[in-house]
Amino acid sequence: MKLTNYYIPGLLIALAMFSCKKEELPELPEANAPYYSIRGLVNGDSINWVVGIDQTSLSFGTGSMNGIETYYGQINAGTGDMAIRVEILRPEIVYDGTTIAAVKTGETDYLVHKTGSIKFNFGMNYSQFNYVLVKNEFNDFEFMSEVPFDEYGVNNLVIKFTDYSSSESFNLPVRYGFEYNTVNPQFHSNGLGDTLVVTPETLDGMHSWYLNGQLVSQEPVFEKELADGIYELRHMINDLNSNEAEHTTLIRMKDGEFYWQMKYYYLSPEEPSSHFGNVIVSMYKDGTWYSSENAEQNLLSSFGIANIQTIIDAQFSPSSTRFDFDFGSTLFNENQSDSLYLPQMTGTLSVGLK
Repeated sequence: MKLTNYYIPGLLIALAMFSCKKEELPELPEANAPYYSIRGLVNGDSINWVVGIDQTSLSFGTGSMNGIETYYGQINAGTGDMAIRVEILRPEIVYDGTTIAAVKTGETDYLVHKTGSIKFNFGMNYSQFNYVLVKNEFNDFEFMSEVPFDEYGVNNLVIKFTDYSSSESFNLPVRYGFEYNTVNPQFHSNGLGDTLVVTPETLDGMHSWYLNGQLVSQEPVFEKELADGIYELRHMINDLNSNEAEHTTLIRMKDGEFYWQMKYYYLSPEEPSSHFGNVIVSMYKDGTWYSSENAEQNLLSSFGIANIQTIIDAQFSPSSTRFDFDFGSTLFNENQSDSLYLPQMTGTLSVGLK
């Protein structure tokens, strides 16, 4: 059963380290000047693409992978209708107080999807498991207390509770493989009569609470009288360096008091670690995109980044960055029927930071 959101099968690229000191960084050439390049072997055939020569061009910007923000760069060959694209997923901590650390010098791991599943948790209300319906890939609701996932990212579940309503459904974004470890948006709910009391696991920082999409409080601890019903509760937290995290779940009031907060946990055999900052490489060749995401061979490889320089715009905000890279990667097409082998690629790319 596949519940993840699909995205355009391109792959994107990296960020940088940026000093808040107003130092003048080296001036880089225009994006399509003969400066950016990629060279190496593709299934034994040599490529050497230099931007600005033979109509080879560079494109870059920001995007998303299954709901996770990304930074990309792509070199488009002027002949042969080919392109190589690199995408680096945003880190959990983008700003550390002095630098923008979306991409760091060194070796970056590949993102390679693995299947897994979660199990719902309703605290002491064990019988609630018997009433959970989740919409599947065929747009049918089926009973399940465990939900499988095929890809990492933010998975938008559509849920019904048969002991509550046969028609009303609720949207629940579930993060699979991108759990926050530093800026923690998780929270715990309880009740005082018909008053919901919600306490975050982290009291520091700036807090925003949204009930059914409406901002209802910016205090660390949220309290509100509620009628019986099921509500979507979203918590957003910002640390002192403007790093943001959020967590959304469902809470239920029943018979004039708090009944449960919906939680979930990963099932064995493996709990996925957070893949913030990991890299994806793809190539467009002969009318088909090939990607590193589903090749377990890439778990033994890494993507090297060096010589990072960031461009600052007129508002002293980082707008793009460039870096040198080297990598080896195996890429597969979408149905896993064909592959490309890029054993040793080197070059220089640029990415957009916003």
